[in-house]
Amino acid sequence: MGCAQGKQTAGVEMCEGIDSYVTPEEKELLRSSWNIVSQDISGVGMNIFKKLFDIEADLVKLFKRIQTKGETGQVVVDSIRLEGHATGVLRQIGLVVENMDNNSALTTTLIALGEVHANYRVRPEMLPLLWPAIRDALKIACEDEFTQQMELAWKHLYDFVTCHLSEGMVIAHLKGKRDSFVLSYESSSLLLSPQQESQNSSSQNQLQNSNSQNQSLME
Repeated sequence: MGCAQGKQTAGVEMCEGIDSYVTPEEKELLRSSWNIVSQDISGVGMNIFKKLFDIEADLVKLFKRIQTKGETGQVVVDSIRLEGHATGVLRQIGLVVENMDNNSALTTTLIALGEVHANYRVRPEMLPLLWPAIRDALKIACEDEFTQQMELAWKHLYDFVTCHLSEGMVIAHLKGKRDSFVLSYESSSLLLSPQQESQNSSSQNQLQNSNSQNQSLME
């Protein structure tokens, strides 16, 4: 699991469904660990972004919505804005976990999100940068319960997510929504496609409500 190969259609690598990435046993590990993580969403979210900025310090400059000016005029991170952004991102991750059995809603939503990321100039090859930060934040939250099997389950889920995000980015590029991919990290919220199937309306409403809370963080 976790290394699913998709088909190519019109130059786009089509990703497989979630069951090609995550086993039923791994889904249970993801749900049980999310029960722990969800007890401190803001704290875990903050740890993700602190770790990300430790790994790639220059990325702070690209999150304009969380920046403010220090006393000497230097750019610093506004901790309140960062906490709001980090909390929103982690809630989106939680919605992915909660909707693992609704593959159609997840894939459609993630592809649409990838298209949005293209508008914010995010490139597919940038997505792996976030994984070490997520992994380390999960380790802190779950402590001894974060086993190798649990880490692998989260990695497989992240591979599923990033594959579909990348698919959406490439689709947007081919549609001409972006003339080129330029590095940026402004968008981190899930958006819904108007073509979502009616039977997925419950999942769509969850994702849409969460997204509306994060709209102010996007430029």
